[in-house]
Amino acid sequence: FPSHDRMFQKKLIVGCLMLHSAFVDADGVLYVTGNNTNGQLGDESTNHKINFRPVSRLMNFGRRIVAVAGSYTHTIALDSTGRVHAWGNNANNQLGNNSTNASTIPIDVSGFGSLVGKTIVAVSCGSVSTIALDSTGRVHAWGDNFLGQLGDSSYATFNSLIPRLGGFATDVEVVYTYRDWE
Repeated sequence: FPSHDRMFQKKLIVGCLMLHSAFVDADGVLYVTGNNTNGQLGDESTNHKINFRPVSRLMNFGRRIVAVAGSYTHTIALDSTGRVHAWGNNANNQLGNNSTNASTIPIDVSGFGSLVGKTIVAVSCGSVSTIALDSTGRVHAWGDNFLGQLGDSSYATFNSLIPRLGGFATDVEVVYTYRDWE
């Protein structure tokens, strides 16, 4: 764990992800703590944590994390190569890996659906859906679409198992926000 002096000397990326918290240190290592009922800490368990711990699976693959987002029950991370990693609850397909199975370890979802071959520059998520912005300004979304949160001009009662194209964004300034409902 980095020393307090070192943490304050370099820029950190932080996130309050509802029932768990995360930060990325200056070296791109993602640390998490808190509720882990659905495996949203990515540590191969469902045990809650009271101290920040690195997500070792991402470190093992040499991934430098540049952004993190999450909901009550799932976490999304973006690495420096533009790849998206997801873990935690997947009951509404919010992980985007063509499954409804939860995962206690990060899954690289960049090989699924509309994310294939894309460089992602930003990620965010709601309670049961996830969105990503690619380097061309295209928005990709997956998960629950009950209230039209996938942005694909539908208002349907279906979930998307894999990322799919939503809208096209121009003159984008990425701002991270979170509400506990969609």
